[in-house]
Amino acid sequence: MNNLNRKLSQVLLSKTGGNVDHTTKTVLCELIDNCLDNQAKTINIKLTEDSKYIEIYDDGNGMDDIGNIFLANKGKINKKGCKNQGFLDSLAYLSNIEGELEIVTYNNDKYSRISVDFNEMKAEYNKQLQFNADGCIDYEQCQQKLSEHYTLFNNRHTKDYLKSHTDILAKIGKGGTYIKMHLYKDFELEDIETEYFQYSYEQEFTLNYLDHNIDINNTSDICISDTFIPVICDMYVFSNIEGHNIYKFKNNFNNKNIYYKETSIFSNITLEKYNEYRKKNTKEVFGEEHVASLKFSLISSDDAEKQKQIYDTGIEKMRQLFISYQNKTIGPFKFPTKIKGITPRNLLNIRIILEIKNDDLIKDIIMTNKSHTNLDCVNKSIIKFIEYCRDYFSIDYTTDIGKEFKKSKKDKKPTPGIPNMIKYLKDEYKKTQLTLVEQAALKAIAVAEELKKKEEAKAELKKLNYQPWKMAIYFEILDCNGSYGISAKDDFIKCHYDITQTDPNSNSNEHNLGTNGRIILYTCINQAGCIKTQKKHTIVLKLQERIKSIEKQYGIKMENDNNKCFKCPKEHFHIIYKNIREIITEYEGPFVI
Repeated sequence: MNNLNRKLSQVLLSKTGGNVDHTTKTVLCELIDNCLDNQAKTINIKLTEDSKYIEIYDDGNGMDDIGNIFLANKGKINKKGCKNQGFLDSLAYLSNIEGELEIVTYNNDKYSRISVDFNEMKAEYNKQLQFNADGCIDYEQCQQKLSEHYTLFNNRHTKDYLKSHTDILAKIGKGGTYIKMHLYKDFELEDIETEYFQYSYEQEFTLNYLDHNIDINNTSDICISDTFIPVICDMYVFSNIEGHNIYKFKNNFNNKNIYYKETSIFSNITLEKYNEYRKKNTKEVFGEEHVASLKFSLISSDDAEKQKQIYDTGIEKMRQLFISYQNKTIGPFKFPTKIKGITPRNLLNIRIILEIKNDDLIKDIIMTNKSHTNLDCVNKSIIKFIEYCRDYFSIDYTTDIGKEFKKSKKDKKPTPGIPNMIKYLKDEYKKTQLTLVEQAALKAIAVAEELKKKEEAKAELKKLNYQPWKMAIYFEILDCNGSYGISAKDDFIKCHYDITQTDPNSNSNEHNLGTNGRIILYTCINQAGCIKTQKKHTIVLKLQERIKSIEKQYGIKMENDNNKCFKCPKEHFHIIYKNIREIITEYEGPFVI
């Protein structure tokens, strides 16, 4: 093994002890990525019967240089991050650089195989950790142990090996790679939600995960686009003859495009200026390039809860940014700190995917691996683009729909999401274009409709829980005062009586008698009292007759404009009250229907 990189033992051992910043799901995706890089259409992930090893095999093109999986002399095609560190990270995470590793591949009519036993190297490393007080490790000795237990087999030797290992031969057939890796602990792989893999990839292939076939497609994503139609914003760029980048930001729901010229800063330009720059350039040299897109949807609370379980993270974190690059979606990541005004905890269940179509836009991203990415160093044009999109996807609890969802949340009811974000934002955009008169008219209609609903609800409530007012007679004292009592001006008390079939407490004002009356008698009238004679009810006639008969005897003064209203001396009030009560009692009817 003369060509084995002498630093490999140090690289591998440095990744043990929790130094690899990954999760079980992300290391499995790293292994799936390797298969897809080799054009695999079917990928298998299985456990051996004793569950001590994981097997990954595919039907791809295999590896033309199997040793490169350790040597890292060739990087992955068009992949961001450290060259080939994905496999080494996965190896360290799953095996803790312990036990045995076997790799078999078939490429261009040739088989090759690697067999590694890491135990002796790991034992040497642990021994040095135990006995070297200064913590210094002699990686030359570790490398020697690794070299002694690393074997690379050529085509002939691998063929001979496969004659007695027909199960491996059947798994890779006439193309593909087989990896058998030691698991240093139980990773509970059966508990992983397989929907995670669907959300992670935007290309078609079959994943056989622990004997469950999953047809990964290029349409089902974290936005659940097949259920919640997303809005898509696009970013285009070309260079003018001066070498400056000219940008266009657009979306698929309104015609509010924005144009920029990039020099040392971003400057807004008009559509006319944009077209002028385009006209001066030949398409062959200065073609408009579609470099990025951002899509977003608002999903239901039930779907948000499921995704929270799938990603094993907080529901607020899921409202952050997912990155799509070369058919792979990773995240969620925090928004770049330069972008202000986005607070995920205040947003509704928004889902955002930023698709990068040009390598230069993310070449400066600090990316130790695909699962942990710092977006603060992303190209400043992307910052500008996200700011353009922010005004549309920042749907929080202060919006009309946010207030509805907040009420549902308070009532512990699920929220439905927005089935069609394009239509929703089109409608919202139209609202902002209305004139003040139109807005006032719409508001008046809305107020009238709301009032009508309240009145209908009120009427329904009355119908269900109340009986109508019956025909009744009441007797009241006028000109009372809540603080001082009954008025007895000039030693007279002003009285009034009448028929009502509504709330008696509202009748004084109806007869222009003021609002300071106090009812002291109220009785429903029987059928005899309700009979009309001379256009007057019997009970009213009887009361008028009785008052007339004692008028002179007790000094009663009738009001000229209202024969139901009179004054009586305060010393005789109890006698007059008794007479009125006698008549009312005579014609008293049942109170309830």
